[in-house]
Amino acid sequence: MAKGKKHRKHFFGLFLLFIAIFAGLFFGIQFITKTGLFRIPGVVYYDSSLNESERALLEGIFTEEIDLDKDVFISAREDLARPESKEGEYLIDILVPVADFYETRSDVSEFGEDEIRYISISDLNFQNKLLTIDEKYFLDDFNSGAHFRTISFESDKFENEIKPLVESTFSKTFPEKSSVLTFAQTGV
Repeated sequence: MAKGKKHRKHFFGLFLLFIAIFAGLFFGIQFITKTGLFRIPGVVYYDSSLNESERALLEGIFTEEIDLDKDVFISAREDLARPESKEGEYLIDILVPVADFYETRSDVSEFGEDEIRYISISDLNFQNKLLTIDEKYFLDDFNSGAHFRTISFESDKFENEIKPLVESTFSKTFPEKSSVLTFAQTGV
């Protein structure tokens, strides 16, 4: 009987050693590859080019509950001409220069920096006079005469992770002449 107990203890010891080696390999591989228990979730990096309202909007999308596989870098830029739409880029706003409706000057270059206001094209109304930039009105050709604000998402998993989160919030289309009603107002 003593011999049988000795073999069982020996077998049990080998079994525990096998389990320890297997667990060490299993968790070691996870630790090295950063998967499983040791997976570091993707991090959202906000560039300083984003303004406060853009960042607040993005923080509403990329909440603590969102678990990303890869990091995402978010930045914004402003162009004076209509930018070409690239993968991972969306139109966030079109800012047009305006002044008081009764202002006689019409080009941005005729004003001082503190005299010009830039508003979203969606906020343009009859109280504002649309100004030109380099003698070009935005409403003439929809390609210049404004500041085009785009937002860019860079991630290794853009198609699978980021695009489904942002495509309902941001636009890839620009306004076209055929879909916008404009009218000229004069004062007498």
